[in-house]
Amino acid sequence: MAILLGAMGLVSLENARIIQYDLRDMNEQTLPSIDSLNNMKVASLDVFSHSMEILVMGDKGSQIHEHGTDEVNGAKQQFETNFLIYNSSVQMYFPNETHLRDHIKERWDVFANLSEKVILLKESGADAKDLFNAQQEFEGAKEDLLKTIDDALANEGEEIVQAQKAAETEIYDSLNKVLAIIWIFVIVGSVVILVSFSISKSVNDLKDAAERIGKGNLNMRIDIKSNDELGILAASFNQMTASLKNSRKDLEDKAGELEKSKKELEAKLVELTNTKTAMLNMMEDAEELNRELIRTQVKLKENLKELKALDVKKDEFVSITSHELKTPITAIKGFIQLLHSSDVIDDINKRRQYLAIIDKETVRLEKLISDMLDLSKLDLNTVKFNFEKVNLNELTESLTMRFEPKAKEKGIAFGFEIDKSLPPITTDIMRLTQILSNIINNAINYTEKGGVKVNTKQEGEMIHFSVADTGIGIPKKHFDKLFHRFYQVDSSMTRKTGGSGLGLAICRGFVERLGGMIWLESEVGRGSTFLLTVPISQKDKGIGKQDKT
Repeated sequence: MAILLGAMGLVSLENARIIQYDLRDMNEQTLPSIDSLNNMKVASLDVFSHSMEILVMGDKGSQIHEHGTDEVNGAKQQFETNFLIYNSSVQMYFPNETHLRDHIKERWDVFANLSEKVILLKESGADAKDLFNAQQEFEGAKEDLLKTIDDALANEGEEIVQAQKAAETEIYDSLNKVLAIIWIFVIVGSVVILVSFSISKSVNDLKDAAERIGKGNLNMRIDIKSNDELGILAASFNQMTASLKNSRKDLEDKAGELEKSKKELEAKLVELTNTKTAMLNMMEDAEELNRELIRTQVKLKENLKELKALDVKKDEFVSITSHELKTPITAIKGFIQLLHSSDVIDDINKRRQYLAIIDKETVRLEKLISDMLDLSKLDLNTVKFNFEKVNLNELTESLTMRFEPKAKEKGIAFGFEIDKSLPPITTDIMRLTQILSNIINNAINYTEKGGVKVNTKQEGEMIHFSVADTGIGIPKKHFDKLFHRFYQVDSSMTRKTGGSGLGLAICRGFVERLGGMIWLESEVGRGSTFLLTVPISQKDKGIGKQDKT
């Protein structure tokens, strides 16, 4: 019976050792599976981030696009490799996880296809709406894939915890069996003592030793050297005690390892949870940044469109300016050459005539250059204004003295109508004089009979000027373009009076900078009226201005 009980104790201890080895094998099998799942998660996020980088900034053929495509393909290869590792682990050790493996494969196929779709849409130059819809679908596929991987990770952790609990239960059951066997030995020894008082002192020693061992003193040994049954029993008892001591030490070591593994697993689970939270926060930040990048991209496209339009205008401006500059320069050069001829040198009348033409073309060239400089300053917003109090009566008197002789020379009337009670205004007298002079000069040039009349009055916080002529008039189809640079109404009178077509464009630019507006009213054959306003005080400066055409 003692041999049978000892054998049972040894079997229980061996079972405990087997459980420890099985648990260690399970840990070794599970860790590669968990690592491959985490690597798949990281690869998925890499595919998403590089695909979104191509969507936002990588035009086809650009360095960003080519680099991003290589990164996406590399991340996809990394995912496929780790999926093969996870698949092998599931088939060999965790057949109950095949449904999770299949779900991951399905979600990955959808996610990878949407990545290719986003890149192809970017390469095809799809509009912002299609790109935004593709992005939303791509983000949804990403969330589904990450959730499926997280479910697999949670399942791995749950299996490990359950296996630990089961192992601890079986180990403690084995230990209880060993202790039960020890107690059986104690009981058997007690029965033998009670039945027979003739047992020698060796039996008493055996009983005392058994009692001490039963109390947990596994260092106890029985010193019986006889060769009879009691000696054999004592030797077996000592051997069993030594085995129990070693087994208990092994169990304590394994229990400590189990506790350590449990804590490590719990720490990894906490770390994974924190990593997931951090990744979600980073993804939210990335999504906000992506939306901001899309808005910036739209603005950049709009700015690019405006720059292209400005570039076209610049080319047109340079071309027309070159032509306009060549005309007076050619004339000046030609007449200077004529002045060198012997016929002209001896003819004082021709010299005077040619010098007058050169002087006229020089004035024209000077005005053209001055106008172009004014336009350039308006474009660059570098025009400097000198605001001061201006007496409108003095301004009208100055303009009358300047243009009345020219009107009389053409045989037409010229005059001002001004309210003498108008208050002084705060403006740039030089720019206002330049505006009115340009408009009055045009009115006189295009009027062959009748006259030119300038009216000045106050309306609210604004001063209104109108320059009315009885000239040829302007067709309404030209109203929208008349204030554009180099635009001229094509007529015999236009060719006769000359001009570069810059004057009205400069007038509009100066009027708007002074805080007013300018527009036109005209009827063919009955004359034209140019109207403009300027504020009495500069507190009204900067109000949005549009031509009234």
